[in-house]
Amino acid sequence: MNQAAPQPEPIDAALDTPSLEAMLTETWRTPPGFWSALATVDHKIIGRRYIATALVFLALGGGFAA
Repeated sequence: MNQAAPQPEPIDAALDTPSLEAMLTETWRTPPGFWSALATVDHKIIGRRYIATALVFLALGGGFAA
């Protein structure tokens, strides 16, 4: 059986810098404010929005049914 020589793992020294961590934190943070929160990528906030929307439609449906 022919085995290829193991490939060395790529090393990128720039990935361990604090500036990269700060840049990624700034990119993925939830912006302040109501309208900016609508553009979030945080799954917990998106889930809360789904629950709030479901409760609003439940209340509207109950109101129309009454």
